[in-house]
Amino acid sequence: MIRICAVEDEMLHQNRIDAIVETFRLTNHSVRPLECFDHVAEFKDYFDAVHTYDLYFLDVDIDGDREGGIQLAKHIRTIDSYGDIVFITSHSNMMPLAFESHVKAYDFIAKDLPEKDFRNKITESLSHALEMHGVNTCRRVKKPDELFNYHYRQRRGVQLPYDQILYIQNTEESHRLLLMGQQGSMQFYGSLNDILDKDTAHHFIRISRSLLINPLAVDHIDRKRKVMVFNNNIEQEISRRHMTQISEKIQYIKNRL
Repeated sequence: MIRICAVEDEMLHQNRIDAIVETFRLTNHSVRPLECFDHVAEFKDYFDAVHTYDLYFLDVDIDGDREGGIQLAKHIRTIDSYGDIVFITSHSNMMPLAFESHVKAYDFIAKDLPEKDFRNKITESLSHALEMHGVNTCRRVKKPDELFNYHYRQRRGVQLPYDQILYIQNTEESHRLLLMGQQGSMQFYGSLNDILDKDTAHHFIRISRSLLINPLAVDHIDRKRKVMVFNNNIEQEISRRHMTQISEKIQYIKNRL
């Protein structure tokens, strides 16, 4: 199910977005109702690694701060690298600043657009989120075993193609994991042991007590520097003691394909 939120302090524009979302949901049943937050603090009280969204509509000028929505987007990206961010504002001159903020915003929508254009832009954002994060994502995956679909103890899980995953590791918080992907990172609840127990197709291998890797995402092992280099140049340290064994295991898995 696609989760959508709007952080907007004007009820008029909350209602505009909500009406468009409800119309969209009439023919797209995997989209949940819009969740609205009046203030940044209210959103931050709820938002964490478990309570993330697939699409964020953010008012740029919120709570009396002309850049409040941009700063909020930066905060979101510290936890959620994958959700779509769409800025909505009355100040079109803020567009360059929004896109220079390096938060990978999907779009920037002016509130003063003609109603038809405003509706079309919101609908386009909804369609994109559905394509990237919803059931259509699963349909693009050729085989069911190419999708990492994981849930832990009734908590909200993660769904991502295996070829987008580099590694999964423990964090300092109990049962909270960090997934490093090709396009960024995200956190979710689970355990490495539980993931391995369910990984009957052996998509991951364990290289330490706190780290699982996707062997197909490894470009090479730098023995001199004792690091594993993934195919987007992200690195992970590896102990010299396990280097040969892990290198052979990675090569064996790659040779099977």
